[in-house]
Amino acid sequence: MFRSFFCSLFILSFCFTSAVVAADKKIIGLIVPVQHAALVDIEEGFKEELKALPQVAPYEIKVMNAQGDNQLQLALIQDLVQKGCDIFVP
Repeated sequence: MFRSFFCSLFILSFCFTSAVVAADKKIIGLIVPVQHAALVDIEEGFKEELKALPQVAPYEIKVMNAQGDNQLQLALIQDLVQKGCDIFVP
């Protein structure tokens, strides 16, 4: 429930602070540092919470897995920045 509350709060803040009139998709970058069952559960919960909320702006979620490599994680974040990612979820 605690995770659900903060996920909802995070999503609502994203939805209301983004330009509602913009027709382009907002990109949400979800950075997963390592492959782990708990992190997969968090990823799925995040996506479910997004679906449960009213969609204010169209969005696309890009999930990036760094596979435990700090350098790869940095490169993935830089790639998302270059592609115009609107918000990051670490």
